[in-house]
Amino acid sequence: MLEITFGKETTIKLFGKGSKTRIVPIMPETAGILKGYMKEHIIEQFDQPLFVNRSNAKLTVMGVTYILKKYITLAKDGHPQMFKDPISPHMMRRTKGSHLIQGGVNIYYVRDFLGHASVVTTERYVRNNPEVIRKAIEKASNSIGTDRDYYGKDEKQAMMDFLKSLH
Repeated sequence: MLEITFGKETTIKLFGKGSKTRIVPIMPETAGILKGYMKEHIIEQFDQPLFVNRSNAKLTVMGVTYILKKYITLAKDGHPQMFKDPISPHMMRRTKGSHLIQGGVNIYYVRDFLGHASVVTTERYVRNNPEVIRKAIEKASNSIGTDRDYYGKDEKQAMMDFLKSLH
């Protein structure tokens, strides 16, 4: 069963594998498109599928995969250099997770958005993206930096003396 709450902050309740549910916010532009789609396809009750196949049955993961591959094949004809790696619905999901992390979204929000049971599962999106790590280090370095570009001879010697005293 589908649950969409339209309003100032539109949300959609998703039902995933393992009977997990999560509520995902929908951007205003997406909500507008969704409303138009529902009106065009006369979807007034939430007990009917939102997306259907040509048999008017619920669109399955395999159906989505079929549609995606169909359009990737068409796109490859015009731009073969852009489609070297295989593309699947799950790869697109992982890419969205990586983009959210790279964009600075809190890992716990990404976990909830993707429906992961544990943040440990979501951490792979950080580990697999050196750019995220670089930005985090850069941000931390900037926040503890100094306005000076150099240290005086006495300051350097004091630091060296301190470091030698740690032996």
